[in-house]
Amino acid sequence: MIDHKKVSLSNQIFEKIEEGILHGKYTQGSIISPEKAAVDLRVGTGIVKEALIRLETERLIKNTADGYMVIGISSEEIDYMFNVKEKIEAEAAALATVNIKDEELSEMRAILEKQEQAVKTGNVEAVKNLDTRFHDIIYSCSGSTTYELILSTIHHKLSKYRMASLEKNDRIINSVREHRQVYEAMMKRDEDGVKKLMIMHIEHAHNSIING
Repeated sequence: MIDHKKVSLSNQIFEKIEEGILHGKYTQGSIISPEKAAVDLRVGTGIVKEALIRLETERLIKNTADGYMVIGISSEEIDYMFNVKEKIEAEAAALATVNIKDEELSEMRAILEKQEQAVKTGNVEAVKNLDTRFHDIIYSCSGSTTYELILSTIHHKLSKYRMASLEKNDRIINSVREHRQVYEAMMKRDEDGVKKLMIMHIEHAHNSIING
């Protein structure tokens, strides 16, 4: 019989440590001690070790003689992820343009309005979180579970770099403006237009991170 409480706790610990790696709490080259992490997170060492094994599979850490060393995400891997996004996300957005329903378009419009308000108040965290939801709708509406899984995983792993990029005043304004352009093209069911706009949006985000 599956112990769902244990599974749920294991997932929570995995996500907390992963978030710490992706957001720089655990810096590249540092060692994560299962025993210390267990004390910090107030859980058993076994649960932490399960999470670390999963993170090793994700290639965010590696098991060494000194313990679990943080690998993080290299600049080369960031480039690779953006290359994948540019090729696949543009296609996913074109597919979503055909499949998207009125209620999903309405949700996108509501997200845009909240993003534009967040820009005015300088709430970068809100803009980033709404950005995730905006892109998630596109991934979901593509109709491809493969695209959705690949793209949502990459978007999540780039969270730290997306946040840093949005903290630049010009980028946060332009990013939301680009979202609105994508939304308006989707409203018109302009597949080619959406594809071109999405490629431009991804290129701008990538360049912002590179020139950080």
